[in-house]
Amino acid sequence: MTPLDALIAFAGIIAVFGTGFYIVYNIFKLIRIRMENKGGKTNEKLQAEFEAFKERTEKRLRSLEEIAVDDGLETLDYTEESESSAFNEKESETKSRLKNQLKG
Repeated sequence: MTPLDALIAFAGIIAVFGTGFYIVYNIFKLIRIRMENKGGKTNEKLQAEFEAFKERTEKRLRSLEEIAVDDGLETLDYTEESESSAFNEKESETKSRLKNQLKG
């Protein structure tokens, strides 16, 4: 057996055992994950963060809806002649209010 043949055989053995070890390791890893999640355990910290995000988002949406409704009612009170200038002023004010609301 030449050294090249021995090297090829050695590489083949490492490849077969390495692949087998990788497959067995991942199977046990999946079993461990399933055992940890058994019983419906949830990550309470993640759940609390999600609830806080949901509340903040709903609050922002309500505020944006109030701004949109308020601005919509105010623009209806203008006459047709002054409507375009008033609309431009209101539009710039609304954009700044919306940007500030989205930042917060």
